[in-house]
Amino acid sequence: MPLNAPHPLHPLLSAGRAAWHPLYQGRLVSHLPMAQHALWAMGAPVERLQAFSEAQVRELEPLVLPWPAPALLPDWRALRGRAEALPALVAHFDAELSRQPAETLLQATLPELLDGGASMAFHLLIRTAHAWQSGHGGELALALGLWASQHVPLWRQPLPTPDLMLQDWLAAIRALPAPTTPPAGLIDARMQAWAATPGFAQLAARLQLQAPADGLRQLAEWLARAYAASGNFTLLHGVTGSRALRVLLPYVARPKEVVRRFAIDAAAALLASRWTGEPAAPETESAESTDWPLYFEAAATQDDEHVIKLVHACAEWALPAPAAGRLPMPPQQPSVWAQAARRALQAQLSPA
Repeated sequence: MPLNAPHPLHPLLSAGRAAWHPLYQGRLVSHLPMAQHALWAMGAPVERLQAFSEAQVRELEPLVLPWPAPALLPDWRALRGRAEALPALVAHFDAELSRQPAETLLQATLPELLDGGASMAFHLLIRTAHAWQSGHGGELALALGLWASQHVPLWRQPLPTPDLMLQDWLAAIRALPAPTTPPAGLIDARMQAWAATPGFAQLAARLQLQAPADGLRQLAEWLARAYAASGNFTLLHGVTGSRALRVLLPYVARPKEVVRRFAIDAAAALLASRWTGEPAAPETESAESTDWPLYFEAAATQDDEHVIKLVHACAEWALPAPAAGRLPMPPQQPSVWAQAARRALQAQLSPA
């Protein structure tokens, strides 16, 4: 989608950027623009988007000062991980988007951010992918600036030689001894605690992948299957995070390394999730049990932004490639993506 082309979402995104801080309660990321895009992509009318937005902003924090005028920084990378630099970083990316195509900016910027793809429980990666797909320059600059200001890599070392297939890798990850003090707090704090345990990073980096896109899909399918079996909130973020990386992967020069580092993040999320290995849903379901039009309709009435984004992520994963505009209806056939979407909507879809 061309950046800043006329779009029904853009007035809402512009209003949200001008009115609300992208963080609230100190360490929580506003889901408003992400859910707005997901709702629109699944066909929600503008009236529903407006009503959803009015309900969501009640928990957000007003933007105290307006964003500064666009201004390039000598080296924005030096400000990575510095929360107080958010306004300057947003102004920098605003300026960059005024002088070069968004695709060029992503190609230059993503390699400097994707080692921190797990930052704030994947939300910064996810927000950037939704911003890119929405075609709104201001939202993309804000997403990149927020990601840079909160950039925290789980592991900074070179990647070892991969030698474990997925099932062996998963078994080895799950067998790691827990930290002395059980990780607590928000998802990203638990992920950081697990990543700091002896032996974690060296093991988590040993996943052997084939083509990057295929390896990412394999990881995403496992995360979706585990979520469908458990409804685990942390694993949900792995599914939406993998979708976001799929959207942005064409703009990185070393995709295999990026996916291998995402696998480290996914391993930390798996351990942080406290997932207990619930059995996967049976794969013998009939085609009649898959009903994407119903899932879209149910998601459009949701006020839970995580459910909205999960159904959207599963629907997009069920398609051959990410969709730049409205999502086509996925195939009406059994899939792990349909299972995960149904699990997210379970309360709505279950008989009264």
